[in-house]
Amino acid sequence: MNDSSTIIQNGFVFACDSQQRTGPWTILVRGGRIEKLSTSGEAMRSMYPAAEVVDATGKVILPGFIDPHMHGESFLLQAATASIPASRWTKESSVARSMTMLRESFAQEDLKRAYELAYFAALRSGVTTLFEFGFDREGAPAAAAVEALRRTDLNGVVGIHNGDQAEIARQVKRPSVRFSVVLPDEESLTTYSLQTRARLAREEQWSVTLALGETRRASELVRKNFQRSVMQLADEYGLLNMPLHVMHLAFLEDADVDLLTRARLPVIVSASSVLEKMSDVPPFVEYLRSQIPVALGTDWGISDPLANVRNYIAMVRILGMTPPRPESLLAMITSIPARALGMHAETGTIEPGKRADLTLLDVSDFRFGGGAHRNASELLADVLFHATRENVSDVMVRGEFFVRGGTFLTMSDEDLVRDTRTLRQRLMGPMKAESELAIAEPASPDPRPAEDDLPFEEGFRVKGKSDAADRVFPLPERRTSGPELSSSARRVFGDDDQSV
Repeated sequence: MNDSSTIIQNGFVFACDSQQRTGPWTILVRGGRIEKLSTSGEAMRSMYPAAEVVDATGKVILPGFIDPHMHGESFLLQAATASIPASRWTKESSVARSMTMLRESFAQEDLKRAYELAYFAALRSGVTTLFEFGFDREGAPAAAAVEALRRTDLNGVVGIHNGDQAEIARQVKRPSVRFSVVLPDEESLTTYSLQTRARLAREEQWSVTLALGETRRASELVRKNFQRSVMQLADEYGLLNMPLHVMHLAFLEDADVDLLTRARLPVIVSASSVLEKMSDVPPFVEYLRSQIPVALGTDWGISDPLANVRNYIAMVRILGMTPPRPESLLAMITSIPARALGMHAETGTIEPGKRADLTLLDVSDFRFGGGAHRNASELLADVLFHATRENVSDVMVRGEFFVRGGTFLTMSDEDLVRDTRTLRQRLMGPMKAESELAIAEPASPDPRPAEDDLPFEEGFRVKGKSDAADRVFPLPERRTSGPELSSSARRVFGDDDQSV
């Protein structure tokens, strides 16, 4: 346990708590948890003279981002699936070959490293807690995910798909790692498998993950096989009375809305993954109208909560709706995912007693209005509309910094780049891997530039030069007309297509 004390002062805090506290609060972190918030940094320093003092001038301080749906293996596989609709993945020989190799042939050590690369990328994007969905193969995926969480120091939930994985999970005694029993997909779901996995979850006191209905065809298959919708099926088998994570639900019946509202369950979806997988758009309009909370997760690709929010905003506008207020948008990657994963008593907000999971963004750049914002809501809107993971400067997990000044403290970029390159080449072959390393963002519906114009992107560092546009939906115009950041300031991770 981290028993040291840290005072974080001079930053602008968005607590996401029930009081919606915002402003220049000073935060005291002790023993890995948030102990106090104060409006006086001087008083806090005098009370705790031995504490480390962190100057957060020019930064906003947010609850650590929570990614409630990740496929860690997609960090590597995204290069093979890019620009190919998910409905065609099994029909494309190159995609099928890469998926089979990683999911069936990778040794546990290689799979662990693949997950580590994905989780380090998530950490660099400000994620402090994640849900690793995993896949159905004996014990290796679950064991690899647990070890990768330990190596990256992230909090996590790991999906359990079979008895062998469950046996491994029973041996894990790490408080920062939990487990959830994943129900089979629509093709494999039977009454027996549903009852068996629900019983396992009850016996082990684990949650249940319901990841059904991502497409209209999938929803119709559940209706055909069980004469019930996905949510009606969950209700009939008592899953709504258990800790339950609801993912996808791309199509809702009227009864589903009633069930979700009554159970007060958030739905975990991904705007960015809709672009990446070219799948059906979730019923965002129904969610908004019915006030069903939405938690944004990655699903497929590189974890990037800020890009996910921007894509959600754009989709909602395209559907003719007004996006939620900035405070509600921030909650979709902080407090709502915490609630969706049953962790809201521990994380998701900045308040005394919670884990000290914090994400700091450097917004001293003039693009954020140069301090001319009229109120906190306007500042937050600017951050959510225009900040990228390039702006993530510091990430604290359980009271300890693992990213400072945009740099990992426990792993070198060079090692991450090298291992990403090596594993991708194993999956795709040297020539294919080299050309596809540029893939680090969801594919845009707009035509892509010629391959020769793409940056050379390993997921951790950009090399080469490109004028390609961000592969996310277009954003609102910035409030200021100053020049862009210089290319030397726009390092890493792929949200930015500029290079050094």
